[in-house]
Amino acid sequence: MSNKQIYFTLITACSAGYIWIFLHASGIISSNDHVTGCIIKSISGVPCPSCGSTRSVISILNGDLIGGLLYNPLGPVLLLIMFVLSVLLLRDGLLSKRTTAEWYRSAEQKIKNKYIAVPLTMAVFFNWMWNIYKGL
Repeated sequence: MSNKQIYFTLITACSAGYIWIFLHASGIISSNDHVTGCIIKSISGVPCPSCGSTRSVISILNGDLIGGLLYNPLGPVLLLIMFVLSVLLLRDGLLSKRTTAEWYRSAEQKIKNKYIAVPLTMAVFFNWMWNIYKGL
């Protein structure tokens, strides 16, 4: 991917994440509205590995870290990634740097290593099984 594509993708993903969190945190959308961002769950009725992430992030933002972890352990990870990416993207924009694109490429290469990819894949798989067990 070109730098332009990386920045467009990351800015779009972070913006969409912040908008989604805002809509839920402000009560514009609630879990009672039967609105789900998960296509997999909408079609199959089975939760995906990231189901519960919105509730997890909202819980954490409300000061309930344990509740957030119980909804989905990926929530704190997503929140941290969104925050760090936002800071890096803002820094790159203000200072005309390309640090985020370099970091993205480096992370992408590291994740391709089987000693990192396999444990990450297993963690996501076990999280998925836990989501199914919890009936999210």
